[in-house]
Amino acid sequence: MGVAETRGLTFLEPLAPQLITRPELTEYLAAIIDAEDQDELARFQELYWLLGLLDPSVELYGLFLDLLGEQVLGLFNLETDELLVVAETLPLDTAGKLTMAHELVHALQQQRFDARRLVEESETNQDRELAMTALLEGDATVASGLYAAANLSMAGNVGAAAKGGRFGGTSVSKSPACDSENPAFPPTKRAPSSCLRFSRRPASGVR
Repeated sequence: MGVAETRGLTFLEPLAPQLITRPELTEYLAAIIDAEDQDELARFQELYWLLGLLDPSVELYGLFLDLLGEQVLGLFNLETDELLVVAETLPLDTAGKLTMAHELVHALQQQRFDARRLVEESETNQDRELAMTALLEGDATVASGLYAAANLSMAGNVGAAAKGGRFGGTSVSKSPACDSENPAFPPTKRAPSSCLRFSRRPASGVR
């Protein structure tokens, strides 16, 4: 049973997922974090400095980009309808297949429910925005989990869970203490509006 059948929906348009390397992911993320997002990061950087949460020698934009580049396993870009999965080995291992399933559900959400519009409309209210994120991510998490249970081996699922439980690296160790559990810091509009899947589930629910 495929992802669409598991979710109970059908794709309205063909989709062409792309497998990329981690350096290619970093380049892609740098391209979608625009000047407005960088200005917002600069404001957060000053705030973190004043609160003593970030070493003054650390530049937040670079740290944010490095953190996403290290931790993101895949994404579906709601603005461009691009689906990307980091493939460090081919064929995809179980973690890669689970990531692909998760992002395919986000693609279904966009095609069937116009998730881009739902996210944009929710941005005027933080509580509504968090609720919408929880809804979209919860849907993708449950559906991809059901897909994995039906199609992937138990041993593979255990291995994928173990891989997904790892959250660390040089960038994580430099992150502000208040955000060490949340790779989607700070809440810039552009990056979280793309449905990101991290190597460990962030506290915010953005993957």
